[in-house]
Amino acid sequence: MYGVPYIRTAGVVLVLAVFIVSALAGRSLRKVPLALQAYLLLVVVLVAGILHSPAPAYALWKAFMVALYWGVFTIALYNTCPSLQAIRSLLLGLLVGGLAETAMIYLYVGSPTEIFAGAGRFYRLELAGQNPHDIGRVTAVSALVVTWLLMSRRRVITKLALAPSLLVMGAYMIAARSKLAGAGFVVSLGILVGVSGIRRKLLGVSLVLLCLLAVASAVALALPEEFIVEGYLKTFERSFLVRIDSWRQAMTTYADGSWADMVFGHGTGSFAHFFLGSDRQSYPHNLLVEILFENGLVGFVLLISCLALPVAPLLNRATRKAITADAEVRSVIAIALAFYSYAVIHSQFSGDIAVNTWLPVAGGVLVTVFSSIRMRVGEAARSAEERLHLSMSV
Repeated sequence: MYGVPYIRTAGVVLVLAVFIVSALAGRSLRKVPLALQAYLLLVVVLVAGILHSPAPAYALWKAFMVALYWGVFTIALYNTCPSLQAIRSLLLGLLVGGLAETAMIYLYVGSPTEIFAGAGRFYRLELAGQNPHDIGRVTAVSALVVTWLLMSRRRVITKLALAPSLLVMGAYMIAARSKLAGAGFVVSLGILVGVSGIRRKLLGVSLVLLCLLAVASAVALALPEEFIVEGYLKTFERSFLVRIDSWRQAMTTYADGSWADMVFGHGTGSFAHFFLGSDRQSYPHNLLVEILFENGLVGFVLLISCLALPVAPLLNRATRKAITADAEVRSVIAIALAFYSYAVIHSQFSGDIAVNTWLPVAGGVLVTVFSSIRMRVGEAARSAEERLHLSMSV
């Protein structure tokens, strides 16, 4: 991203290192839950798709990235974060990484006002040839974690210390002109507030809304009209129509294929070959369309399972009761659901399965949180049963 060091990469390496050290020390691995088993099956399908792919070089890289994040990293995360306290530490790590990434963006790219002066939605900032949307994507996730902390921390001094960082991250989201990052953040914010309970978090929610109002006011007063028109209104129409057209072309080609193509797809990474005639990274900017086209109905059904299974525990009455009854559980599940919803929304409008690494990370966090809740519910049930046996014996 513009030559900016990826702090997130260091975090991935750290989690994997802790997992490897724990395994070498003799710590037994936890049983892989159903959601992560679906992740592993999806990895197998993408690897198998290399065998009949017309773009083997891109397919190999793509399968490697999916195996790393959807396979190895999620299992490592599940085994290194066995409790809610560990998940909270991981989320605080996302905050530290987000603050560091924001500082890196400032050093390598410039302040938001500098970007306002010269960076259009498709302008490459004359650096690493990357899309300015990446700035919005990174800061949106960081802003979500900051918002969660503003709502969950009791000390007013902590809230006041965090508020300026939310202002800066919001300014970068606007400067990057990433409408998707902004929309995903707003939807995720609604989920965060709704699950947390707005009445219980009135001060934190009020502070967050004031920060967002301040950023919006600054945009309305300070930005030139051409920035808003060119950066948001016109590019929204162009980028959205391009995506719709690529989805339509992919689905038309898929429907015209043989039964084998419909079941198994045209091969991992084949989208670029069919529409650009080359073996390089290209995608329809929609995860469902991408997997259906490249890996067929087999991959599509697995992907739907991968998206649905992390939130499936919400259907369990005991799990919902545990979330409602415990403030700590409710707080952690709120940010986990918000983080996951942002990742799912983003994956349907931008990037491919290889670059949407937030999705397996957020899914792994959510699976791990629900696992911890199930453990708490089980311990509470065993404790109640022991008390019942004790009272009956007395």
